[in-house]
Amino acid sequence: GFFGSPNPFGSLFQAPSEEEIKRREAEKKRQVEEAKREIEERKRQAERKKREKLIRLAEAAEAKIGKAKAQRRKQFLSNRQDWFEAFRTMSDAGHRNSFMDAFANDCQTYLTPGPNLLKLLKELKAESKAMSHPQISLFLDELNEKVDANMLPAEARMKLVPELWRFRHKFSLEHFKLELKKEQAALVAKSKRKSIILSPDETERSSTPYPVLSTFLHTEPNLRALRHLPDVLRFQSILIARLTRTLDMQTARQLSIKEAIESYTKMGAERKACRDAFCGYIKAWDLAWANVTHFNPASGQEIGEPVLSKFRVKINESTPVTLLLSSERDEGRCAAALSSYLVKKHNEFVSIVTSYLQQTGQHLVLNADEDENSGVVSPRFLNKGQALTYDLENKLVPFIAKQCMDHTPDGSTVFNFSNAQQYLIDTFFIANPLIDEFDLSSLRIQYADDEDVVDIQALRRRVTQEDLTNDMKETILDELSSGAKALRCLQVLETVISFVAATISSSQKGESVGDTLLGAYMKDTLLMGNKVKELQSKAIELQVRLKHIASLWNTLRSLLVKERFQDVDMSYKQPLDTKTAINVKIRVMELMSGVSFELFEVLLSLMQQQIATVLSERAMEPSRSSYDFVGLAEHEGRYLNTYDWFNKGFPKDVSMSYVVDLFNVLEEAYNEMKSAKALGNTG
Repeated sequence: GFFGSPNPFGSLFQAPSEEEIKRREAEKKRQVEEAKREIEERKRQAERKKREKLIRLAEAAEAKIGKAKAQRRKQFLSNRQDWFEAFRTMSDAGHRNSFMDAFANDCQTYLTPGPNLLKLLKELKAESKAMSHPQISLFLDELNEKVDANMLPAEARMKLVPELWRFRHKFSLEHFKLELKKEQAALVAKSKRKSIILSPDETERSSTPYPVLSTFLHTEPNLRALRHLPDVLRFQSILIARLTRTLDMQTARQLSIKEAIESYTKMGAERKACRDAFCGYIKAWDLAWANVTHFNPASGQEIGEPVLSKFRVKINESTPVTLLLSSERDEGRCAAALSSYLVKKHNEFVSIVTSYLQQTGQHLVLNADEDENSGVVSPRFLNKGQALTYDLENKLVPFIAKQCMDHTPDGSTVFNFSNAQQYLIDTFFIANPLIDEFDLSSLRIQYADDEDVVDIQALRRRVTQEDLTNDMKETILDELSSGAKALRCLQVLETVISFVAATISSSQKGESVGDTLLGAYMKDTLLMGNKVKELQSKAIELQVRLKHIASLWNTLRSLLVKERFQDVDMSYKQPLDTKTAINVKIRVMELMSGVSFELFEVLLSLMQQQIATVLSERAMEPSRSSYDFVGLAEHEGRYLNTYDWFNKGFPKDVSMSYVVDLFNVLEEAYNEMKSAKALGNTG
């Protein structure tokens, strides 16, 4: 049996035969081929579905095109005669599309030019020079599209049909910027490949031949607010001159812009001027405030604190006045940061223009004499004619499209960047002055409770203080007969107080420091001998001691009541003699009788503003004519001296020494004329 055999399991573990091995390999190969065929079939099905989808999309697009063609055909049949005339002049894209459809179907194979078109045009141009035939030149001009079809009359367009054969890319500012960028990149690469070593100036000129144009196009959104910079500065100069030291900051926070304008501008024309400046301030705020990320840095800092989100607000007439008047405290830092930002942007661009003019020698053709439109100007004197003002959409873009854009025979577009840059400079930026950034600090309001102006408590900790006697106070007030003198004295005194509070140690408090005369301390210790005369009083210089300066500070503050010309230098406050004042009044009333009261109010308002905001220092020689000074005030974008009514009515023989009294005479004449008119109307 099975178990009786010598190897009962031998039949179960025998090696497969050669035929069995071949059969197994064939079966395995067949399975692999079937798997490959299945994968290929799946791929074919996916490709078939993709083709069917593309076919459906193509059919839908063709149906859409057919529908558009049918619509154009329907429009053509609806009003055949009018449509045909418009078609001949190619007045819109629909007519051109209709023509292109017909052209593509019927004529394209016969009229499409071959690759030798440019060669044929060159040969034809050479023949025209040899033959000098006018028809050939006219034909070449039409082929080169040198004639603007839009300038042709309708009859000529219907006869010549120039728009059938031409195609021009419409001007795009973005395309212009891209080509300018490519041009400058190519020039930079070319300058790097030069084997000779160029000087830094030559390298800069060769790599950036269009610095003004490039900078303008790159930064134009940030330049839009600069046209309103004079309004920002003027609004602040008007209100700062009237509010400084009259209110503490907490009280000023309760004062809205509308209330400040109505309370601190006295006449209708001046109020209107202040409101107009505020309108410009709003535009500058809306355009530029989002770009101001940090406040101005404090002394010793490189970068200021970030602007908090609570200050990212819209401004209007109900906004607290403290937000829009520059100071170094709280929300006042917003106005200071905005003003600094705008002035910095102005100066950066003007520096680029000036540098280019100097490199190209164009500054030599400008007027060499210094005037108000050259050099550096104080922020207080900046007017709209000196601001960076331009018209991108209505002037620059149309000029580039017509005068700086051309097409080559092969249809490509080329630009004349040099011409565009020169037009930009000559039209908008030829004589803009730099703004004195250091003088911008003069536009800072000082509140009555400003601790950074003067710290009386710190002074008292350093030097024991005593009150001035009544006799000394009376003597000082008699000598300081005006608010302008008192303000000048107070500014010097606050400088002294700051030094005393910071330099005298508490260990010296018991010594005789307080008995030191103020004038002697300024000369010997502070080395401010040149400032002693600005105390405006011999009594202060020779009688007031360091132990009296807190009392003197309070006395001066009490003298500084609100008056419109309190800051004006005394050299402009000389009184007119009675005879001259009467003659001026009579002459002005005669000459201004034909002028409306509105214009007379404009004159008085602008004159008052000029005097109050500009003449705090000797900005103009007292011997100069008042006519020259007042004539530089602006009304509706023009200087007053460009108006006939101003030239005829304003006296030209009164010097600047009497300008304040001259204003009082003009104001008196205006009030008398207005009263006479009111009585006449009543009668």
